[in-house]
Amino acid sequence: MPDPGKEPKFTLYAYWRSSASFRVRIALNIKEIGYRIVPINLLKKENLFQDFLEINPEGRVPALQCAAGTVLTQSLAIVEFLDEIYAGGNKLLEKNPHIRVHQRRIAEIIACDIHPKCNIDITNRLGYDMAERGEWSRPYIQQGLEGVERILAEYQKELNPKKATFQDVFLIPQVWNALRFHIPIGQYAFVMRRYEYCLEMPAFQKAMPEHQPDAPDSDKKFLNVSI
Repeated sequence: MPDPGKEPKFTLYAYWRSSASFRVRIALNIKEIGYRIVPINLLKKENLFQDFLEINPEGRVPALQCAAGTVLTQSLAIVEFLDEIYAGGNKLLEKNPHIRVHQRRIAEIIACDIHPKCNIDITNRLGYDMAERGEWSRPYIQQGLEGVERILAEYQKELNPKKATFQDVFLIPQVWNALRFHIPIGQYAFVMRRYEYCLEMPAFQKAMPEHQPDAPDSDKKFLNVSI
């Protein structure tokens, strides 16, 4: 576990409800790496403020800044970096390349296929109606999770270990987001089984959006979200 008496290794610029920020929080917790959070409010467009653009010219969260000042961006790259550099916690990516390729398949379905179609840049164009946003996101989320379900079913033994894994870092935020929009996903038995298993782990509980310092008081309870 991180030593509370030590200066955190990283500063995480994040938004509480951002799926990509959620992924990095999970990875930091699993790897037992100390970090502090600087909230960036995407609804107020703080990601486009000059002081943040000086940290991350991409204008996106998460941005992970190390003590030396180096800033890392893009959740997929950050999670792999943390797993490669830090030995704490458990290894996220398996040594066996025949298992590792399927872990990466799942992560990329979520980060590269689902997420770009459902992120805030797109949904803001739909306005603030929750049902309309959910209806827009539904086909992309369901199509992506169908693919994940097939991979988990085919490789049950290899991809269902008694520990947190690389694909879980990406899968759990995506399931949380689907549930937030009331998108039916109960038909994906392997996906939901993995989700429920991971939610029992402290690393995931600590990373949950409703447990973040910038989560509005009215949203502190899971799924009590309005936007």
